Amino acid sequence: MLVVGDQDDIRFNAAWLREMRDALGWSTMRVAEEAKRAAADFGDEISLSQQLVSRFENGHLKSSPRWLG
Repeated sequence: MLVVGDQDDIRFNAAWLREMRDALGWSTMRVAEEAKRAAADFGDEISLSQQLVSRFENGHLKSSPRWLG
């Protein structure tokens, strides 16, 4: 699920995600796995792939993904 937002917010979120991922030394695959694990801890199930994380970071999505919030 994607959450529509201001384009500046979306760019900020994408840059923040990449900075945090780089600081942790995580791959986009690891981000996807950790986000799915965190969602499961809250009783939610999300479909998330390495490709979606990469597409978001690189500005190819027009909305912020729900799992980012």
